Amino acid sequence: MRGRRIRRLEARHLLFQGSRLTGPGAEGSRHVGVPALKGASVAAEIVKHGRGEKIIVFKQKRRKNYARKQGHRQGFTEIKIGDITLA
Repeated sequence: MRGRRIRRLEARHLLFQGSRLTGPGAEGSRHVGVPALKGASVAAEIVKHGRGEKIIVFKQKRRKNYARKQGHRQGFTEIKIGDITLA
């Protein structure tokens, strides 16, 4: 799973408390919490940090001799979900 950049260089393992949604349970139903499920936690592991593909931002005003070209690459953190627990 890719998400926005997490600045956690010293730890490879993460624990998210109070998840919003978990997958199907034993009886095939989903558990949804608003805004979060109390006692739910998700254990994850950081796989890698990286930067996404380059996008080009181009601005232009016609007949005014104005054109600006700028590139952007969004940083991301790839994580692997290990365990989802409901308490």
